[in-house]
Amino acid sequence: MCHTLRDIGMNFPGRASLTLWLVMLAAAPAVSAHGLDVTGRWAADVATADGTGAVYLTIVNDAYHPEYLYNVSTPVAARVEVHRTLTKGEMVRVDRLEIPFSDSIDMRKAGYHLMLIGLKRPLNRGDEISLELTFSDARVQKTQVTVPDNR
Repeated sequence: MCHTLRDIGMNFPGRASLTLWLVMLAAAPAVSAHGLDVTGRWAADVATADGTGAVYLTIVNDAYHPEYLYNVSTPVAARVEVHRTLTKGEMVRVDRLEIPFSDSIDMRKAGYHLMLIGLKRPLNRGDEISLELTFSDARVQKTQVTVPDNR
């Protein structure tokens, strides 16, 4: 059975209104996968392969519900933990990082970072690091992080 827009409750008094509605729909911004976009990615350079490293991200949540980052992995480290810096330089491990709905979190400004533990090689300026971020409902998003030349 074929339905018209009027059948499903969308009444348009004239062609101009329908055209305007279609133009507005076409002009809506594209949403990234799962409503999440990872931007502002960078890692601090580390001189030794057996040390630790830090990665900072900005995660934008365009979904209509909060999202949570539960796990991060990378081939350059034995494990990755989400840490938060508290007052007086004290750091704590965080089990999950909330990204509020229709908002973003800049990890550096909010006092968070991804701690790369057990680096398998040194992180040098210009290197790219692959990350797999696991969010709510076990959704995985892959991203690349660059060690900048001038931090």
